[in-house]
Amino acid sequence: MAPRHGRGVTLVESLVVIALAAVLALYAIPSLRATMASNRADTLANQLVASLALARSEAVKLGQSVTVAALGTGSPAGGPYDWGSAGWCVYSGATCAAGTSAMVQAGAPVAPPMSLFGNMSSVVFDATGRVTNLASGQLEVDFIVCADGSAAAPNYPQAQGVTVTSSGRSRVAGHASGQPQLNTGTAMASCAGP
Repeated sequence: MAPRHGRGVTLVESLVVIALAAVLALYAIPSLRATMASNRADTLANQLVASLALARSEAVKLGQSVTVAALGTGSPAGGPYDWGSAGWCVYSGATCAAGTSAMVQAGAPVAPPMSLFGNMSSVVFDATGRVTNLASGQLEVDFIVCADGSAAAPNYPQAQGVTVTSSGRSRVAGHASGQPQLNTGTAMASCAGP
């Protein structure tokens, strides 16, 4: 009578499987983190676009100006303006004050390392839905969202842009070579500002 062999797994086979799983995890985890960061940037960009669209529709509906303003601060040179650390506010009237009828919506602050910067501190929509506070010759308002807080150009692993044209149309910016693009087709400068 021949001896019966067990159908178990040997220690060597188990170690080989564990080693293969570890190698696969080394490749999968950074990719998963990048995908999650990219999704966070997309979500924040879409939230900003929704707030801008709400402000535009409220301006038309109310027949008066409605403003979307950064609650953060900008550099003394006039930008880039921080729209992320303190969030933003959609309001009609003179100021954004919580609990007043003038406040339409508030955007929550963004947790680091995410960042959100714009080239203006506010966007004002008039009763026709057009942006009224653009400087002479300025065609759009631009924002850049970065999930990883990186300011290194041209490496935009998790960046997303938002543009608002003078007509008031807001949209998530297109991409080329992994970089968010302005409406003119040129790349946004860095994650520290459009």
